[in-house]
Amino acid sequence: MGKEFLIWKSERGSKTRRGNGDKRAFNPTTQATNNELCPVFYYKEFKSHRPEEMNSADSPFYLAINYRRRPGSNVWYMRAPLCKNEIGKLMKTAVQSAGLLGNFTNHIVRKTCLSRLIDAEVPVNYVAQLSGHRNLKSLDSYQAASADHQRKMSFSLSRSGQESTQTSTVSVHENTTLPANLPKDVSKSGVFSGACIGKIEGCTFKFNIAREKEESPKFAKPKK
Repeated sequence: MGKEFLIWKSERGSKTRRGNGDKRAFNPTTQATNNELCPVFYYKEFKSHRPEEMNSADSPFYLAINYRRRPGSNVWYMRAPLCKNEIGKLMKTAVQSAGLLGNFTNHIVRKTCLSRLIDAEVPVNYVAQLSGHRNLKSLDSYQAASADHQRKMSFSLSRSGQESTQTSTVSVHENTTLPANLPKDVSKSGVFSGACIGKIEGCTFKFNIAREKEESPKFAKPKK
């Protein structure tokens, strides 16, 4: 069985594509994943409920919903494009149905996709070719330090070349001191040397401490 995928072969004017000979480096594709979130499967379902004549290459992607369709009819959409205001409500409706909290807009889908690609260390020029950005600096606003990158930066600042397999979790509240069972070589200045901290409360810190093997002390032989 061959691999299925959808390919985006043409597009109308957009913020980064205005026609007049503008061409992408490649046609974006979405690959079949063969699971419950497979985009190819859902596109086939979406296509099966469209009017047959609205499946041509120049037909609009979003169609107006036919609320007056006959019971049992397999065609859910009209032979007309969905209006701009209704398209703007798609994300709001999806967020409410999913029970998510926060302010989500249609643009956040694009931002999340590009941020994930950058975080996955996909070359920035490839991301720009996919998104249509001509200037690589335009992608700076899509970059944010992931939890993994934050952890690497923390180890770099603490000059720890190796992560410990053991993790000590310390809940720090007001007037709380570190437990006495920490290694002796961890000084009070530590990672936060030079910091001026007046009060810390309601926080949880995770200290990854690389423990070295302690050699037993060697005693000199007594002279006869």
